[in-house]
Amino acid sequence: MRRTVAAILVTVLVPACNGDDVPWVGRYAATGTWDISGPLAGSRTVGDAVADLLVDEIVKLTGVPSALEGKAHELVSKAIRDHVKSVVDGNAPAELLPGGSVNKVLAASLADVTAVSSIELEEGLLPGSMKGRETVTSVAYRHEGKAYTLAASELAGAGVSIVADWEGDEEGKRTLEVDPHGVEICYGELVSRVAGHVVDASGQSALRSQVQSAVSCDQIVTLILGGGQGLKVSVSDWSYSVGESDLKGACASTGALLKDSALGLFALDSLLEVGGRVTWVEEGGKASELRSASGFGGVVKVAPPAIAPRVSVSFTARRE
Repeated sequence: MRRTVAAILVTVLVPACNGDDVPWVGRYAATGTWDISGPLAGSRTVGDAVADLLVDEIVKLTGVPSALEGKAHELVSKAIRDHVKSVVDGNAPAELLPGGSVNKVLAASLADVTAVSSIELEEGLLPGSMKGRETVTSVAYRHEGKAYTLAASELAGAGVSIVADWEGDEEGKRTLEVDPHGVEICYGELVSRVAGHVVDASGQSALRSQVQSAVSCDQIVTLILGGGQGLKVSVSDWSYSVGESDLKGACASTGALLKDSALGLFALDSLLEVGGRVTWVEEGGKASELRSASGFGGVVKVAPPAIAPRVSVSFTARRE
């Protein structure tokens, strides 16, 4: 009996085939296009950036069970966003409002970012599973028709490279489903670099101070309460009421977060989180090319995932 059990364990733990038999295993050179303008695109404003942060601060106070956090973020966002926007956008610097000089440059440049990377894929522990790593070597954006290229080390925060660890599974014919994964690009730092084309460091500091001043907590909390005693958050059979003093404390904490952020909008080390389906082109029993499928993308983590602005990614990667 013991021998039989041992044999079964070996069968479970050893992959069904080796890398030579899996067409997508290998190393690829990739070029991708990122649309990461989401936090500044469409109708999003400075007020939205502040509201994202305040929502998270309020939810932290509630002690909501982790399984209900996403829904709590959505409900609090719905309850307070318009109030925050009305106060903050009424006082925010014109340069950062939709159509403003800085906002226009950021929205345009961040909608068309080129990333050059290498992708290495190998088998996971279980049959049909995948693991790998993408290493971004450079990021480029355009401003007034000219391309500006940044080495990965300039946007990697305390690190020296922008990396993303991949995991996923084969999903249908010639398709991999890549799980959502973090990309270690400092979004706020990129925002500062792009903004530098129209406003210098002292100007950016001034804009940041104006954004902080636009966050009038007394006004915001008064609007949120609407004459009531607190903000009640109810999810399923769980509920919590956040009182006036706690709301003001959460708003003050939000203002403090803006102090060291890019333009008073985004933390310098904000990351991306992306994933989705990847297809491959097969030649001679091997994948010669990987391609992102429609819908590949994710969020800019300037806010909790449930309310974070969306981004899209497309790439092609040729086998090296």
